[in-house]
Amino acid sequence: MPVVPRAASACPRSDPRSDPSVLIPEPFAQDDSRARNAVAELAMIGRLQQAGDFRRLLDAPVRQRSAHFAVHYLRATPSAAKRAGSEVENKDLSTGHEPNCPKAVDDQPASRWLGCMVPKRHARRAVTRSLIKRQMRAVASAHEGHLSAGLWLIRLSRPFSAQDFPSASSNALRKAARMELDRLMGLVAARQGAQA
Repeated sequence: MPVVPRAASACPRSDPRSDPSVLIPEPFAQDDSRARNAVAELAMIGRLQQAGDFRRLLDAPVRQRSAHFAVHYLRATPSAAKRAGSEVENKDLSTGHEPNCPKAVDDQPASRWLGCMVPKRHARRAVTRSLIKRQMRAVASAHEGHLSAGLWLIRLSRPFSAQDFPSASSNALRKAARMELDRLMGLVAARQGAQA
């Protein structure tokens, strides 16, 4: 069987530092405002997952209310989640040293955590519940910079009228929920600004 030479790679391996056309960004200086903005962009809203956190938030007073939604806030951190296999007898690694790996996305530090609650009695169709939860998360992310650190809960407190929105998932319902949530979170942000 004759030996066939391999074709040249479409992506030749070379050191990007030796190529003058490749720009490598230099590290930000400590006092540079770009560094602070980059760190702020990395902060994200965590998701509440423990039933105990939802119960604590529901026991807290309503922070702000609109025609269909209510916002609860608690200055606290979420309860620790128990993970499968987290209780290992021997924590020593067989290699003798701990690997230098980045943290998993679930383990990233967050200063704000959001829970979304859409009860079935207010939105019977799963499509509707998903649509409303997506709008809740999007609006919370848009107003994240104005929210205090802690636990936040946005819940649907009253159903949208079936006469006004006959479709379970429509652009009209999405826009109405988004506008109302945006106004509500704007009021929450303004109230926090006044208290600060």
